[in-house]
Amino acid sequence: MTRLFDWLSSAVDGDLWSDCGQGWDIIAVCSQRYFHFRQGGFDQGGEYLNVALPKAALLTSIAALRARMQSILDTLSSAIGEDYWSSHRYDLRSDL
Repeated sequence: MTRLFDWLSSAVDGDLWSDCGQGWDIIAVCSQRYFHFRQGGFDQGGEYLNVALPKAALLTSIAALRARMQSILDTLSSAIGEDYWSSHRYDLRSDL
């Protein structure tokens, strides 16, 4: 989520962000007043979500969400012994 929050905080009109995982993909586009999000399944071609959220309201909520998220990640990392959520355990470019 940190990469998405960073992008949302710095995006300007026309910027595009995307990510994908096992069976899902998400694309975000910044416009002057809205962030547009599309979530789908790239392997099946389905679209699960397509929404536009007011830019100002979403940016206002990010700071509080970042603080809350960090507290949760700290608790989980402490209990498990490693942070699996905001860092990569292996660098696939050099650890293969």
